[in-house]
Amino acid sequence: SLLFDWQQRNDTWGTPLLAILSGNLWEAPEWMFQRKVALTRWAMSLGARPDHHAPLKCEWWIEFPWEDLVLGGNSAVSLVSNALHLGAESDYPHNSLAMHRLRVFREVLAAATFAPTMHRVDVRASVPQLWEMILKDTCSSDFEFVTSSGSVLAHVAVLREACPSLPAIKSRSSHGDIVREEVPYSQATMQHFTSLLYCGCFAEGLQIYEGDCSTLVELADASICFSAQALIPMLTMHLRCQLQQASFGPICSFALRHGHDTLLDDC
Repeated sequence: SLLFDWQQRNDTWGTPLLAILSGNLWEAPEWMFQRKVALTRWAMSLGARPDHHAPLKCEWWIEFPWEDLVLGGNSAVSLVSNALHLGAESDYPHNSLAMHRLRVFREVLAAATFAPTMHRVDVRASVPQLWEMILKDTCSSDFEFVTSSGSVLAHVAVLREACPSLPAIKSRSSHGDIVREEVPYSQATMQHFTSLLYCGCFAEGLQIYEGDCSTLVELADASICFSAQALIPMLTMHLRCQLQQASFGPICSFALRHGHDTLLDDC
């Protein structure tokens, strides 16, 4: 889903990956186990992190043949690794089904990649195509984002609903006017911004490279400043995926500037 935050933490289930791991998988039929493995891969492709820890207050547990482990304070990868270690210490057979399935999960979790992933929703292809045509129809455009590197066109009717905090729309004098809003963002950022609003995806032909968080930070900043609420959870998730030593400064500055507690916790 475009709006679901796959890196959220929950006081009951911990994290999405821990929720997937929950349940007595060690006696489950093979088809159910394989579905869990496939679901884990899919969740990670959407941004779920195997190294994110459950809140300490999380009291749910997972039953293993040798010992029960509480989710609180554990991540998916630490829980699986600890379970394997405890199983070996308990002299549980190395070739048992439980130990084998834990090793499978450990390999799946270790293979995770954290690059931002394009999100999709199940809609008819004609729907985003129609909105893309509307976005590209410059003849009907009556709004202009003015950046230092160029302009990006849009439609007042769309922005009024999607971005209620845009100052220029509030001060529009008549319906015939072309509305212009000077913004402190790059042209590429605003092209991504309008594409996300209209079509639900990043702008075609404009790559967002892993490790370069400047455009993502600008996008998230614009979404908050213009109250584009539909974009904020997804862009926050992308910022989390980009959080590393090189991007620590701009991402954490963004979190401090907007008081984003969850992102600050990650920082």
